[in-house]
Amino acid sequence: MGDNVKKKKIKKPEIKRQIVYVFHNKQHSLDLFINAWDANDAYDKFDQCAFKVRTDWTLMVELKHQPI
Repeated sequence: MGDNVKKKKIKKPEIKRQIVYVFHNKQHSLDLFINAWDANDAYDKFDQCAFKVRTDWTLMVELKHQPI
């Protein structure tokens, strides 16, 4: 009786983690690290900083998985 019972696989809930985005200022060699859920969230947070010259900044790194 117990041999024919199918075990139901339980899916583990996906843990959503933030990604680290690094914005680099080319003029002053300054790096700004932002934790965000996605690129749009990173850009929104960057815009909240209200830097005068946005073209001085470039997005350097997007890490999808952080080492644990």
